[in-house]
Amino acid sequence: MKGMSRTHLVLNKLLIIITYVVVVCMVAHAPIWCAACSCEEVKAMVAPCLPFLRGSGNSAPNSCCTSLIRLRNTVSTTTVRLRNACECLKKATRLVRGLKNGRLQSLNSRCRLNLSFVIRPDINCNSIR
Repeated sequence: MKGMSRTHLVLNKLLIIITYVVVVCMVAHAPIWCAACSCEEVKAMVAPCLPFLRGSGNSAPNSCCTSLIRLRNTVSTTTVRLRNACECLKKATRLVRGLKNGRLQSLNSRCRLNLSFVIRPDINCNSIR
């Protein structure tokens, strides 16, 4: 970098920082947000839906549907991921106090998920294809 003016050095550093920020943002918002889709990651994606599932409000909030669509797009890439997410949600339905099963079952249509199954406490996740 010998012979570069101070302005060029500052601009180069700024360009490197901007490039780094853009790459970080791209990775953070990539559609595949989890490698193995752990149960904790799945539950975090469903968290915005909890108030609605417990009876608050007349419709699922946009943040809920957005998270569920993102989750669906990620886990539906393989049957194993889909079944693992199903098992996680199935277990979670048993742990959430005040859960309204009717609201849970309505999320597929309310959020336009187009899933071939409905999450409920008694679902057989192994039957999902």
